[in-house]
Amino acid sequence: MDTFDVVQFIRSPLAYLDRFVSVDALDKTIENNDWHLKQSVLDHTLKVLESVDQSLSLEDRYLSRLKPWKSLISAYMLADVGAHPRLDLLKTCALLHDIGKPATIRVQPNGQTTCPNHANESRLLFEQRGDTLLLSENERHYISQIVQKHHEADNFLETIGSQQSETALVSFLSVNSQIVLDLLFFYFFDFEGCRIGDKISALKPTVYDFICHLIESQFGDKRR
Repeated sequence: MDTFDVVQFIRSPLAYLDRFVSVDALDKTIENNDWHLKQSVLDHTLKVLESVDQSLSLEDRYLSRLKPWKSLISAYMLADVGAHPRLDLLKTCALLHDIGKPATIRVQPNGQTTCPNHANESRLLFEQRGDTLLLSENERHYISQIVQKHHEADNFLETIGSQQSETALVSFLSVNSQIVLDLLFFYFFDFEGCRIGDKISALKPTVYDFICHLIESQFGDKRR
């Protein structure tokens, strides 16, 4: 099978997603829950890609707060991870992070859907079928980590305000020390790609403030 590179993939995703999972399956897998209101996995995937693509402008309703760190964030996103800028690898992660959902979706009697363990399934599909995507080992590991862990920020953010929050934060930071910023940014990208219901019309202020504080703390007081 012919090889393809990251730039080809992120510029023409529908031409290459089939290497990992059927595009038709992504389109026909319809989620229905608080985060995805009758939204296809394909629609969500392409919206997350768009969110990553627009991230450097920091005009997003959530990322706009981080404008004082714009030059540092741009430098971070455009820094190479292997042969490609981090931004391009995050776009690749956007395309791959939910490819495991068609195989894991479950429909409850009330019509609500879940996709248990879809992050791990997505990682496995990438690792099993991604040989034709031209990447270094370091880049391949990076993508596997983001795809596998793209909901880990959710897990500790759910503890904010509880007695477990400090322990959960310490664990999140220590286990993901090399990709903390990447996971936090991806949390925003993933959220922006959701078709959310009235129950979750926006991020809770406490959660939003906490994420921004963590991102700001990673850059320190070097605003520009």
